[in-house]
Amino acid sequence: MEVGNLLIIDDDQDVLNAIHSQCSGLEADIILSSSIKKALKLFEKYQFDCVVVDIHVGGECGLEFAKKVKQEFGAIPIVFISGFMDEFTLKKAKLIGAFDIIEKPFAGEDLVYVLEDAIFEGMEYRKQAA
Repeated sequence: MEVGNLLIIDDDQDVLNAIHSQCSGLEADIILSSSIKKALKLFEKYQFDCVVVDIHVGGECGLEFAKKVKQEFGAIPIVFISGFMDEFTLKKAKLIGAFDIIEKPFAGEDLVYVLEDAIFEGMEYRKQAA
C-alpha cells in the first residue's frame, strides 16, 4: 500500500514533536523541519503530498513559503497552523489556497482528520500529474 509524504514545518521543537506524535497513526512518512530554508531543500529529495506550516516560522513567513510551493510544485495541499491569527492573515492564507487553517492550540484528532483528507488529496493529485 502506498503511503503519502507529509512535511511539517514549525520553529518550535515541542510543537513538531507533538504533531509528529499525534500523526503517527497516519499512513504517511512524516518529515519534520524547523525552518523554511531547510524545508525548501527537502523538496529536492521528496515529493510531498501535504505540507503543514506555521504562519510564522522564526523570522520566516509561512505564507510566502506556501506561495512559492504552489508556484513550483502545483496543487500540494497546505495546512496552516498559527497561534497568532488575525483577519488579514486568514484572508491571505485563503487566497494562497490553504487546504485548511488551524489555530493553536488545537486538538490532535482535529489535525489528524484534516491531514487524512489532505494527504489523500495530495496523493491523488500526484497520481494525476504523473
